[in-house]
Amino acid sequence: MAKKDLRSPKISSVSADSRQRQILDCLRSGEWRSIHRLPVPVGAKSLEKLVSLGWIDIQGTISNRQIRITEIGLAALTSPS
Repeated sequence: MAKKDLRSPKISSVSADSRQRQILDCLRSGEWRSIHRLPVPVGAKSLEKLVSLGWIDIQGTISNRQIRITEIGLAALTSPS
């Protein structure tokens, strides 16, 4: 049986700006969400930045892209700015 990692997620040294916080807040539930159904528009550059920081996971094709928040992203969202 594999051991569960109980360590806290590593908090990035980069703080989320207000735009990134809006996107992360929409993903707070941890469920996979279609980028086309989010209440805020998400551009390609924003996606690239959030993925590179490890704050979101991404799956699907370009026309059916889905994203969800990671533990690191949740920590970035809840940390003081």
